Amino acid sequence: MAERSWWSRLGNGLVENLVYLFFCLFAIGVLLHLAAMVLSNGSSGTSEGIALAGGHDPMPWLDRGDSAEWGLQRIGPLVVELGPQARLSIPDPGFGQRVLLFGPPLLGHLIMVVVMFLLWRIAATQRRGDPFIPANGRRLGLMAALIGVYGLAADPVKDLADRALVAGTAAARLVRFDYLPDLRIIGFALLLGALSAIFRRGAVLRRDVEGLV
Repeated sequence: MAERSWWSRLGNGLVENLVYLFFCLFAIGVLLHLAAMVLSNGSSGTSEGIALAGGHDPMPWLDRGDSAEWGLQRIGPLVVELGPQARLSIPDPGFGQRVLLFGPPLLGHLIMVVVMFLLWRIAATQRRGDPFIPANGRRLGLMAALIGVYGLAADPVKDLADRALVAGTAAARLVRFDYLPDLRIIGFALLLGALSAIFRRGAVLRRDVEGLV
């Protein structure tokens, strides 16, 4: 029995430290995106996965004869390849352009920093053998809300930023608003919401049982 308890404490400690490691990595990602947004080092700014107005056959929009390479053409800040998507490439972007380029991924990293911090606090209570407390129910509920917001808002924010970056250029008519929520992320958020309700119910039951003793 003592051996099982020892392994249990070791496993819980490893989980807590692993979650803390991911928290630190996402925090570093936030700092790197902030540095890229604020500081200009003369390099190009890029944004991948730009949806084109031509759908699965965007090339009829383009003049293939002007292509620098076969299957590749630059129109304004947009680099178009064979396929339904392209990428933005802006040499030495200004501050406003850097905000539009690095703001959407920065938002995602900020959400993950908060989620990892909350998960780290939950793992700490598990290591102490006291996970069914009201605070953990609230933490799981906040995690579910943040992940749900990310699943609903991440793509629209990026698409709006991409459209703003090509506005007023020859590529403006090529970019379309292609919003499709990530159902996997939203489903995971709903699962966390259900787990939050279970934790809150467990905390209530525990309090009731302790009141009977």
